Amino acid sequence: MKGTDHMYIGLAWGFLIMSPIIVPYPIYFVAFIVGIGIGAILPDVDGSISPYEYKSDAMRTFGIATKKAYKTTAWVFKSVKPNYNRELHTHRGILHSFPGTLLCISIVLFPLNLIIYFLGLWGLPVLVVSGGIYVGAFFHLFEDCCTWTGVYLFAPFQNVRLYGDINTCASRREENRPQTYGKIFAVIGVVCLCFFALRNLPIFDSMAFIYDLSPFVLIIITTVISFFIWYIIFRYSGGKIEINS
Repeated sequence: MKGTDHMYIGLAWGFLIMSPIIVPYPIYFVAFIVGIGIGAILPDVDGSISPYEYKSDAMRTFGIATKKAYKTTAWVFKSVKPNYNRELHTHRGILHSFPGTLLCISIVLFPLNLIIYFLGLWGLPVLVVSGGIYVGAFFHLFEDCCTWTGVYLFAPFQNVRLYGDINTCASRREENRPQTYGKIFAVIGVVCLCFFALRNLPIFDSMAFIYDLSPFVLIIITTVISFFIWYIIFRYSGGKIEINS
């Protein structure tokens, strides 16, 4: 998918998940969305052109650090799995897998959080931004599962590929399904936001028990809903699972 597609879907997906806390905790919502915006394009630093190339100076610096961390990540997994039969240091390689993305981001964020801490600037919003970066990058992988090249989500430990039939590079026709998917997440997110924001209306009295749940539990519920939506999207995209030996 294109970088704009990843950004749009990732932000809408995050909006849906965080809809229960937008009104009572707007600072944490904003921090999480900022993190998703950074992480939504992060796995594509394995391409020839960094997706952070034309962003702000801070984003370019983050992109350079991530590029270095990506090369380190490929070296680590090549050392751990020397007999792995797929190229790790390439586009849709190790950075398009959960283990690779997790390690690469950690190499960047762990020292960055330590620096912020010793500067006396660290706080819960910083942690939420960091979490959002991980989540945004993972969203990117799930979104790429719907494309024709697909993703080896657990490389290099398993050769299981998830793929669909979306091809945003095709010139024969305009592929608008990614934009549609983003709209689906956004619309359902708005519905959830209205539900939680207008909880005092008599029409919602029969569901008052939901409001006694903690924000954490509510976020888990919206997360489960969002992945159910993703599964429907994956199937609609011609999603298949291929297991290679």
